[in-house]
Amino acid sequence: MISTLFTTAAIGSSGAGVLRGSYGSAPIKPVHSDSEFIRTPLPPQETTAGASGFVNCEDAACDGYGYPHQLVQNALLAAFNKPPLMAGIVDLFTDDEAVDGGKGVSFCDPFPQCVYGKEAVSKHLTSIADSLVDSFMLPLKQAEQDEFRIGSGGGFYAPSLTMSVKQSDEANTAWQVKWNTTKTKTCIVGGNQYVQWFFQPNSTKLSQVRIFYDEKSRRSQADKCGSSLMIGDGKGPDHKQALEGVFDTLLRVNNVPVIAPENVRTWMSLFDPNKLDEIEICAMQPYCMYGKEAYDGLWGWQATDGENEKIFLTSPIMVSGNVASAMTSFSNTDGGCLENHLQFMTFTLAEGSDRARALSIIAAPSAVAMKLHNCHGAEGEKEAPKKGTGGSAATPAPAADGYTSEPKKSAA
Repeated sequence: MISTLFTTAAIGSSGAGVLRGSYGSAPIKPVHSDSEFIRTPLPPQETTAGASGFVNCEDAACDGYGYPHQLVQNALLAAFNKPPLMAGIVDLFTDDEAVDGGKGVSFCDPFPQCVYGKEAVSKHLTSIADSLVDSFMLPLKQAEQDEFRIGSGGGFYAPSLTMSVKQSDEANTAWQVKWNTTKTKTCIVGGNQYVQWFFQPNSTKLSQVRIFYDEKSRRSQADKCGSSLMIGDGKGPDHKQALEGVFDTLLRVNNVPVIAPENVRTWMSLFDPNKLDEIEICAMQPYCMYGKEAYDGLWGWQATDGENEKIFLTSPIMVSGNVASAMTSFSNTDGGCLENHLQFMTFTLAEGSDRARALSIIAAPSAVAMKLHNCHGAEGEKEAPKKGTGGSAATPAPAADGYTSEPKKSAA
């Protein structure tokens, strides 16, 4: 099991076939409230939709609608650095009636623990603001083109957030007596976290905000400070061991060339083979594939991922409920030349299983994230490889080993 904070792990999202970095072959499905991942339809754009429901578009064009990601990021950063602004986050949301048949907007803190409806969101945010003296967030600063924003989904990583929690008069007096001081008692809660948001499709207003951090660590600190600061009571099943097992399995891809069938089978082994119809693979989120075609589509990743891939964990693994997430870096080679990008990834366990049913990868648009160095020439960087569509990946057949047999490869 993974026991250190910074162990090699996570998941690659380099260009590929019907999944990685390719929105062109992602089937569009409506928003589904019971899904671990919001199923966001593609924004309006100049595309052609076939009878299959697939939409074809180049990576850069998939941004489509002019979602005001920077405005939202600025507002969230301001609120996490000045508690009185917390309650104002609710003004970024659309009306409840517009979301999921009236179920309402949602705020998840930590995901997947969520409250629904603007009234409940406002109450939660106000409760946090009232509990704090101060808060201080240090976000990962990236060039604009490297920000994690694709279509209606956006987000940013903060290596550090600290919060100074208000203390009662009784606690303050007891602390002063214990330490023989006149200074005021303070209590700090902190850690890393990822902040993610989704706009209501074709709107400048949000439908959901998700906060990711390690629930056990945050709750333990908050309890010692006499405050909650989060949704839920933390009394659910402990899935940490199973989720770390998923990461452990994933690490094996670092030891197998991309061209080897075992590489793809390692990716496949992350998912519960008895629940293929429930699989969701979002690479890059919010554009997703579902069910067995997503599972079989993993063979398409071989076509554009070069010779080798390396995946490194660049943050601690954060666990909340049946969800584990982490910041990672992903690299691969083409003729020895590298592509290397940061990404945020999330696994969700299948119910009653120690394997995953859902995977989300969030990064910059693939035209930026997966651009290769031209290390053999002086003409600058290579363009990112063209991504295949649903028709470009060979259709694999079932195999006796319980996985899927690899497609035949052409001779070099």
